[in-house]
Amino acid sequence: MAKDRRTTQKPDKAMLYRFLGGGALIVVGIAMIVISMTAHGSAPTDGTPTMTTLATSGTATASTVPTTAVTTTSETTVITTTKTTAAETTTATETTTTVATTAPTASSRDDGVWNLILVNPWNAWTEAELDAQTDIMWYSGSESVDSRIVDSLNAMLSDGAQYGLWVCSGYRSYGTQEILFGREVDEVLSLQGGSRADAEAKAATVVARPGTSEHHTGLAVDLLHSECWELEEYWDQSAAFDWMQAHCAEYGFILRYPKEKQHITGVIYEPWHYRYVGVEAATEIMSRGITLEEYLQG
Repeated sequence: MAKDRRTTQKPDKAMLYRFLGGGALIVVGIAMIVISMTAHGSAPTDGTPTMTTLATSGTATASTVPTTAVTTTSETTVITTTKTTAAETTTATETTTTVATTAPTASSRDDGVWNLILVNPWNAWTEAELDAQTDIMWYSGSESVDSRIVDSLNAMLSDGAQYGLWVCSGYRSYGTQEILFGREVDEVLSLQGGSRADAEAKAATVVARPGTSEHHTGLAVDLLHSECWELEEYWDQSAAFDWMQAHCAEYGFILRYPKEKQHITGVIYEPWHYRYVGVEAATEIMSRGITLEEYLQG
């Protein structure tokens, strides 16, 4: 993230006194104030692109979103590794890849089915809508998931036991995401200053805005395994990844954020992030190499 800080050079009043008389100085001073006001103007109140509000009824709905430059973000904000220094922290990796895209929209294909709900940067959900769609229960350690995926998740991890797969991040509440996002915004403001709108836009390249994180659904899990104890791209350089690619659909899961699909999902490549969609949808999505967004479009 850039650390640029702009400063404004002030005129040398002593030099003005040496060259101008008292009366002329007043005229010059007034002129400088007018020039300064014209040059600087007012700070923008909103540094983010205009986007259409979606999913007002609690399910992803079709909507038209204008073509715009979208900065992809990372869904990973809570990591349990030896490098973690707090219970909830953001990843050290910062992604500022910008791609031009037209945000895909959901079709009636999801039909309000709980396992196909769409949460992404263009489909923000309110806390109440999320609460109405989820059935969260404790899973293991400090992690929770939607109760309806537990059997499938257990079966997948059991059958892949030789790879030491385990859940390091599951359900994340709206309130928790607000805290994480707020911390990132405050950090940007403290380092770079500027308007809060600009700081929020920059923070969103690292931490998902509240209501846009798929972890809110309880249907997504971040996995680690015996060969990889970090949520990093080299996760895919392992036998565990190969096994997941070949078999995750059998349990209803998909690789949610594939490589080179950032312009569709709005999220960077995350080989560790798997989402439950049901066996039928997962089989089609994985066999065709598409995303949930593309599947819902039909």
